[in-house]
Amino acid sequence: LGYPPKAITYITEADPNAIQWMSLADARRVGIDAIEFGGDTPASTPAPPPKPAPQTDIVVSVPLQGPSALPTGPLGPATSTEGPSQAPAAIRPVLDLLNLESAARIQMRLLERGYLQDGPDGVWGLRSRIALREFKRQNGLAANDAWDRTTEAALFSVETGRKAQAGLQAETGTAGLFERVPPPTGAQLNPLNPDDAATIQTRLSALGFYRAQGDGTWGLASRAALREFKLANRMADDDVWDAAAEARLAQPNTAGVDATVFGTWSPGASACRSGALADTPMRVSSTSMDRGPVSCTVNKWTVVGNVWSGAAMCRAAGYAGETSTRIELVLGKDRLVDRGGRPFKTFFRCP
Repeated sequence: LGYPPKAITYITEADPNAIQWMSLADARRVGIDAIEFGGDTPASTPAPPPKPAPQTDIVVSVPLQGPSALPTGPLGPATSTEGPSQAPAAIRPVLDLLNLESAARIQMRLLERGYLQDGPDGVWGLRSRIALREFKRQNGLAANDAWDRTTEAALFSVETGRKAQAGLQAETGTAGLFERVPPPTGAQLNPLNPDDAATIQTRLSALGFYRAQGDGTWGLASRAALREFKLANRMADDDVWDAAAEARLAQPNTAGVDATVFGTWSPGASACRSGALADTPMRVSSTSMDRGPVSCTVNKWTVVGNVWSGAAMCRAAGYAGETSTRIELVLGKDRLVDRGGRPFKTFFRCP
């Protein structure tokens, strides 16, 4: 609006739950170029001022820079003096630590305030838990890593300052860490809880999807394994843990990795162990397909019968730029046919 700083200060310091008429003198004092208009109304009978609008809880959305900005929306139900005809506004859910993007935004805010040293990755592990505990302790909240609405409001408040560099001694040890996180609706497990994560990792490992060493941290390898599991069982192409995924994972007839194109594939009997370029194995995951110097990032897999296809961006080592291509793989009992080029190529699953 082009207002000078004094005007912005005057306006933003006003009580949001009160109404105050700005006089011509006040406008000029703070640098707003106001003009006084005359009127036909006699001075003895001035026109009454308009009735103030019914007061409601006002939510001020303050834009923050970067991914740490708190999503807009009320942190609580709006109230009204109009009576029961006014429906309360829905309460915006608290940011979900299971969501990579949401967790990264919280990490970024902790980084901005001096509680994290490394950049955000969306994985809510030990470093994030310690940072959150320290933030809460220094801001008068419970000294634990529990994430709730009160903590969210404090962390994203414009009044929250940076971490104190002196005075308060940093907390050490595990006190207050690994507070239990409630499971999603309808589920019994939440992979943010280390014991729950270990249980899920063990089951995914038995099915051939999780190939890392389980440590109870729900990281990128765990998310990739869950996504592959869901694709194998014709569920959504995502890494969201919910009641449906939990129920399917617990079933005895759940499809394993052999029902997917994921894994390492050999063009010959000895290619899994050979380093020769002609025998280079092909590796397929929920997000990529690589062979030798060529690496492709798969945006989304589509499964129709035994045909797995998806749009991908491929790049070759030593060459600049990327090429858009379409991947099409046909899964057989013990082999895989790559129909993305001519001639078709046949691969065999490596143990």
